[in-house]
Amino acid sequence: LDDDDRTVQRFSLAVLYYSTNKWSSWKLENGNKWLSPSTECDWGEASDVACTTKNVVGHVSLNNYVLSGTLPGEIGVLSSLTHLCQSEQLEGSIPTEIGLLNSLMYLSLRNNRLEGTIPTEIVVLKNSLMHLDLVGNRLEGGIPTEIGLLRSLTY
Repeated sequence: LDDDDRTVQRFSLAVLYYSTNKWSSWKLENGNKWLSPSTECDWGEASDVACTTKNVVGHVSLNNYVLSGTLPGEIGVLSSLTHLCQSEQLEGSIPTEIGLLNSLMYLSLRNNRLEGTIPTEIVVLKNSLMHLDLVGNRLEGGIPTEIGLLRSLTY
């Protein structure tokens, strides 16, 4: 991972941290590990951020926290992300940038307070997305017909 890619990766995770109301909603056992000078692969608790052997973020799972705030569009720059999980308290809409996550296999945003519609940009993930869980939100409208194009979807 070169310095530019690492900067973009750190930026995206920092925006996620700040858009979910940082200290007021993050209850970390280790206190201050998010935004530390160490590699972002060490940010948060042990299972929050997982990286490949080349320090590329591949997994973000924040189910251990009752976060408030929004899921930022900047999450879309984590192009190697395969798993994104967050349940409870997120508001706003599902960002259309979710369609930029070409490697995304597992998306679970269950039991939040997300509103709006399921973005049709999700169809871009037709070759990778296997698990999609949006239950327990305040989404409107029907399921986009484009969801039928997700060939790998099993859940």
